[in-house]
Amino acid sequence: MSEPYHLRCWTRFYASPEEIWAAQRQLASQPSPVAVIPTLDWPDAVPDGACVLTGSSSLFSSWEHARSLEIASDATRFLDAITFTTRAPSASTDRVVRRLVLELFLRRHRQAARLLPTDRRATAVAVMRAMELELD
Repeated sequence: MSEPYHLRCWTRFYASPEEIWAAQRQLASQPSPVAVIPTLDWPDAVPDGACVLTGSSSLFSSWEHARSLEIASDATRFLDAITFTTRAPSASTDRVVRRLVLELFLRRHRQAARLLPTDRRATAVAVMRAMELELD
């Protein structure tokens, strides 16, 4: 079994949280290029905190996907935080799945950046790290 990974992908938008949420809802309604990543149902209203979905699938033994908006004085940061463990049978397959997850989220953030004004230096910024397992 693969170790758990955590991906954070964000974009800094020069738009209101409501405009960002509407654009993300519009993008979420479009079919994914690869149907391997579980989709998160989008509530109509902007959440007060993170919107979180968890589960498992044939590709992931577990996953958690949180979306949140962080408001600053001059912009709003939209953040996707994904924690997942793949069911990949080998290290090379695990690397491919991790790269696919990364590319799909980068693509979604770049698509949103075409709909709303962004800080180009903070558009589709991503960090993926292996998580340490906690042993009891």
